Amino acid sequence: MISLKRLSPLFLVLVLLMACNQHAQNKEQPKLVAKDSVVGITFKDNAYNHAARYIAGLPQLDSNEYTTLEKKAVWKKYSHRVDSIWSAYEKNRLSVMREWYGKQFDSVIKSERDVLYPFSACDFLNIYTLYPNGKKYVLCGLELVGRNPQPKNLSDHELDVALDGLMTGLKTLIERGYFITSYMGHDLYSSQLNGTLPVIYFFMARMNCNIVDQQFVGLDKAGNEHALKSAMRDSSNASFIRGVKITFQHPGSKKLATMYYFGGDLSDGGIAAHPGYVNFVKANFKNTNTFIKAASYLLHTPQFTSMKSLILAQSHAILTDDSGLPLKAVNDNKWKLTYYGKYNGPTKDFPYIHEADRLAIYNSKDSNKIAPIPFGTGYKWKLNESNLLFCVKK
Repeated sequence: MISLKRLSPLFLVLVLLMACNQHAQNKEQPKLVAKDSVVGITFKDNAYNHAARYIAGLPQLDSNEYTTLEKKAVWKKYSHRVDSIWSAYEKNRLSVMREWYGKQFDSVIKSERDVLYPFSACDFLNIYTLYPNGKKYVLCGLELVGRNPQPKNLSDHELDVALDGLMTGLKTLIERGYFITSYMGHDLYSSQLNGTLPVIYFFMARMNCNIVDQQFVGLDKAGNEHALKSAMRDSSNASFIRGVKITFQHPGSKKLATMYYFGGDLSDGGIAAHPGYVNFVKANFKNTNTFIKAASYLLHTPQFTSMKSLILAQSHAILTDDSGLPLKAVNDNKWKLTYYGKYNGPTKDFPYIHEADRLAIYNSKDSNKIAPIPFGTGYKWKLNESNLLFCVKK
């Protein structure tokens, strides 16, 4: 899998900033009251949420070990800058996305269907903006979860440098809205504090999701879920697809939701060697809302036929840009198709991709009936250059 998802210096810094003290997490278990499988829980703050709010530049909800760290001048400066940038991002992009999604996909937005997001990297931001009511989410990318970091070891100078780098990366993310895998290897793993977990924490906190619990998990070849002490590879879990399971509350709700992130190879060869992810999705994610974007046109190639078949079999509705599913995969009278935006071929980075059928639709006499997209998405991230295809199984 070679998914191009933008993870610039922003996420290297997020990893450095994650104040997730493992000893504290082991000692302070989440405090749950009034638990019910339907109404969920009354949330009580915990170490996972403390860490998420810290790396997101948000103040703590109660007095805890991060309260003192927030008094540092470098964190105060960082928090102010993040608030300013995020406020602009919310106004200029997220609110526009929510309004448009609500008009075009009202039933999808309100749906509590489970959500499948292959080739996602750690992009909780976009998937939760589109599907804010799901019960279970499963994300997957080549990038591994990594360890629980120890940012308490950072000096003030190291923290200051990290925060400054974060601002640079955040501006790039806001501009393009996707991660680039070729950058992610360096950004995620160039320090002793690594992995995708801090990035997910950042987005969850900024999207006002309260983290209730976290568990490292592994999938055996049959797709069975096993609790792990760590997501790092060792002799006890070498055959597993390793990931993390996060239980959280939707904003303003007591209902619980679960997000899985797995690091793994979704090519046919990768699935043949480690079929756990596919078997897990088959057993636990049926009739899903599925999202695919900035996916390197992998599903257009013969090396990803197993993943393409899985998506088509498990999905109730699919929202994809041209880099996800090829049009011929769903243009078979089994799906109701709705086109959006503009299309004039792939970006110059993928000159070997040719979709004459998609191009013909966007150049037809009825192309003026195709609704525009009021924001950029995918590789052609500038306004009025993007495309989306909404597919609903008949």
